[in-house]
Amino acid sequence: MAALRQPGETVDACVNRALVTLQALRPGVTSPAPRPDTRRSDGAGAALVALLRVLLPEGERRYLRDCGIARLPLAQLNAVLAPLGYVMVGTKKRPLARFVLCTNAQGRVERVGLFELR
Repeated sequence: MAALRQPGETVDACVNRALVTLQALRPGVTSPAPRPDTRRSDGAGAALVALLRVLLPEGERRYLRDCGIARLPLAQLNAVLAPLGYVMVGTKKRPLARFVLCTNAQGRVERVGLFELR
């Protein structure tokens, strides 16, 4: 899996790098390389869910901007979470300074404030 946060790397860059690595481990990814080991993918998915449950405890909505996350590929994240039975939901609540820039399924960027893991 991806290395821990690098010196000088922002939290959102670290999360995005880990997400890209996790997607490469997912079974069913079409590539010329052989299919990755499913056990590695399962462990990586469980680690991602554990991280998100720390950031977003069950039943709580939080501003991820307060955790240092400024950008988030929300559609990609939900694609990884869906097989695990989770979805990350964002709502557009003010203040604007706490918004996170999220990429949706169409590749457009939206501003999202509060997040919840369901």
